[in-house]
Amino acid sequence: MRIFFSWFIWFSICLGATNTFAQQQTISGIITDSETGEPIPYVNVFVAGKFTGTSTDLEGKYKLEIRQRVDSLVASALGYISQTKKVNGNQLDFQLVSESFNLNEITINAGENPADILFRKMVASKPANNAYNLKTFQFESYTKYEIDLDNVKPSDIDKNILLKGFDFLKEYIDTMSEKGKSILPIFFIEQISDNYLQNDPQKNMERVKGQKMTMIKDNPTITELVSNVNQNFNIYENLITVMGKNMISPIADYGLTAYKYHINELDTLYIDGMPHFTMKFKPKRRGDFTFSGKMLVNINNYALRSIEATIPADVNIGFVKDFTFSQEFTPVEYKLEENGSTSIFYAPLKETLKMNITANIGKGAFIIAKKSKSYQNHIINKPIDNSVFDPYKVTIVEDSAYFRNEIFWDSTRHEKLLNSEASIYEMVDSLKRTSKFKVVKYALGTIVGGFAKFGPVELGNVAQIFSRNQLEGWRIRMGIRTNRDFSERMQFYAYGAYGFEDKRFKYGGKSIFILSKKPWHKITLSGRTDIDFMSRHAEEMDQDNVFTLVQKKNVTQRLYNIEEGQLVYDNEFYKDMTSYTTIRYRTYEPYFNFQFQHEGIDKKKIVTSEVGYAIRWQHKSKSLPGVFDRDAKANRFFAQFRKKSDFPVVWLKYLAGVQNIANSQFTYHDLSLGFQGDVILTAKQYFYYNLWFGKIYGTVPFLLLKNPEGNFHHVHNKYLFNNMNLLEFSADQYTSLNFQYFFGGWIADHLPLIKKLKLRGVATSNIFYGSVNKANREYNKFNNMGIAYPIPYIEAGFGIENILKFIRIDCIWRVTQRDRIEAYNFGVYASLFIKV
Repeated sequence: MRIFFSWFIWFSICLGATNTFAQQQTISGIITDSETGEPIPYVNVFVAGKFTGTSTDLEGKYKLEIRQRVDSLVASALGYISQTKKVNGNQLDFQLVSESFNLNEITINAGENPADILFRKMVASKPANNAYNLKTFQFESYTKYEIDLDNVKPSDIDKNILLKGFDFLKEYIDTMSEKGKSILPIFFIEQISDNYLQNDPQKNMERVKGQKMTMIKDNPTITELVSNVNQNFNIYENLITVMGKNMISPIADYGLTAYKYHINELDTLYIDGMPHFTMKFKPKRRGDFTFSGKMLVNINNYALRSIEATIPADVNIGFVKDFTFSQEFTPVEYKLEENGSTSIFYAPLKETLKMNITANIGKGAFIIAKKSKSYQNHIINKPIDNSVFDPYKVTIVEDSAYFRNEIFWDSTRHEKLLNSEASIYEMVDSLKRTSKFKVVKYALGTIVGGFAKFGPVELGNVAQIFSRNQLEGWRIRMGIRTNRDFSERMQFYAYGAYGFEDKRFKYGGKSIFILSKKPWHKITLSGRTDIDFMSRHAEEMDQDNVFTLVQKKNVTQRLYNIEEGQLVYDNEFYKDMTSYTTIRYRTYEPYFNFQFQHEGIDKKKIVTSEVGYAIRWQHKSKSLPGVFDRDAKANRFFAQFRKKSDFPVVWLKYLAGVQNIANSQFTYHDLSLGFQGDVILTAKQYFYYNLWFGKIYGTVPFLLLKNPEGNFHHVHNKYLFNNMNLLEFSADQYTSLNFQYFFGGWIADHLPLIKKLKLRGVATSNIFYGSVNKANREYNKFNNMGIAYPIPYIEAGFGIENILKFIRIDCIWRVTQRDRIEAYNFGVYASLFIKV
């Protein structure tokens, strides 16, 4: 078989060479789907009975130059029935009929599958064919993002509560979807950028020089968000991130363990005078995070010329279904530094990505999300001026990007807009002028953002207007803040609250001043007088949140009155590294039994002045920007679509209590070291960890020691000890670990009865191990202080996520420290998050 295959390739090359002396004929045409009329990319078009041919581009067009008279051409594509047509002139179009995708097994009685041999050669050639391994690589990219409603009928607009009343939308419904159903385009972004890649040292930069978008107000935050979430799709990597999931590339180093490959010698084509073979691939096992499809590979250097692939229906990606992508590469000449000779590199030329997302718009309707990207002006291994790169960002938006006129777009677009794309701008302009759209947009913005906007100020948070706790009873709260219409460099916020049982007013405020965004420098001043508890984390619900009313545990809440003033200075003083300098004054006055001695006098009120310094470092850090935050917590939904970082976040924190400043009572030193991150094990499975070590030097009341963060309600939080009560344990030296293992669909995919539900399993384990020295034990002997020593606090559980696409349920057991007063030994926790 090996001898035959080698002879076959040699014969093909010789045949191509001899044909150069024959008479030339050019045949062109377009190949479309017979049912929908859509153009079909990457169709093999070749001379019947010969090995001469080409393939269609992304628009379904082909051009075949033949140095001989031919009788017939054959069009063959994955998923379609091959078709043969007589040649009659220089124009020949095909309409292909689709068929179910089925790759037949290839049986080899002796020797190895030729496809496996070629695959190994492709893997061995990956370093030379990967653009990220070039010394430098520059190109211009033109990207389009589009969102459509598919299978939408005019009657659906009348029935849907959000669309009802927008009758003019019916005029924009077109029949351009895959199966001839109607689509309604609703969102569109165009972006053109200059891109720079450098290998040693590794740097990359995208400079956006033009952008147009519908629906959303132009601003750099949205541009950077889009650019960061939709990163370059590199097929030469082992794992490809698709909607936050790690898919195994068809040319991964270990591809033979995940895929079955197949080649047909008759699929060999000549493109630009060079022989190419078509390799088909499909998963070895159902449910694996793999693709099905085919790729066209150059026989000479084993570089990809094109690839098209789909994600099988049995792969669990939440809301996403019918995901397809394709890439096309083009040969680019460049000079070798060693000897000045010319070499060929296959650089990206075009890329398309398309997915269907289930949506409750109408019966059978769903959302289509599309991305298309083209590449031009490739420059290889030419020096790049260091000033092009920014040490703090990978995306820079030019000031003029949003003010480009139509002359600019007509001259810089890599391809002319389709009629359906151009009509989106017109439709959205009409939509924005309707009063109902303004009302719906305002209402949704208030619900999602939590604040009702009134020009440059906003009122809210809506979820905090009403709440309840054991001390205040019913509580009302209202806040006011400025927004980016007031300033993109300053924000002011203030709130007031009142408890109906303690009959007290509480209040607080915050001011943000952004000194620089490149690099990031920010000063935050804040203060408050309020009721609080010790557990507080950035992703935890506030205690005065209406959604916690039905979720609170029936345990005693150890609340206290706090008066606090704080100054924080964020300083991104080095790439990937940010420091936080803190000056803080606090008083605690607990509403539970508590006392300590200061200067021989029994006291219940703690007064402390503190100075802190913290460093956050992550190699190749990735952040999603906000208007007033370097890495906005509000963007954590979009963070799941990015490739997970290979490097942990490292924290080093130091906090010093300074005595005799503003009546402060204590001197102490709090030093801690933390590691946070995700570790990818397989395409489906990974684990998250949050590991901390710390030690406090000094003799202080237990409220100033380390108090691990317990969870007072039934909302799961990965940073908290969910079955631990508030202020249940304290320590002056400690180790803590929050751990979650995500199985993906590894368990559910093997259970036939629930496999269709696409559920995913999660294992959880949280550990806190800490001790208190003799001096601090004696100082707090009259206080109810728990110590997780010599037996650590351990809780473990198992959860199911992707229930109805957005619900996660966890069952967690307390493994140790089960006999303590009010010990919460078992809990069920829910969380709502749209996770793909």
